[in-house]
Amino acid sequence: MDLAGLLALREALGRRGPVLVLGIGVDPARCAPGAPLGPEARAGAAEAAWRLEAWLEARLGPRRR
Repeated sequence: MDLAGLLALREALGRRGPVLVLGIGVDPARCAPGAPLGPEARAGAAEAAWRLEAWLEARLGPRRR
């Protein structure tokens, strides 16, 4: 994942701190190294962020705002 993808994920998570992302479904064979992610990959990153947040809240309880 390139910087644009990480920034999209950070925005999807609402800038709530550091994020570790493992496999968001971007096919490396279709991406040149350092190439910006397209809308489909950004949507995948947002979906992965939402699922990660839901998973964490289910296990750790709601986060403090």
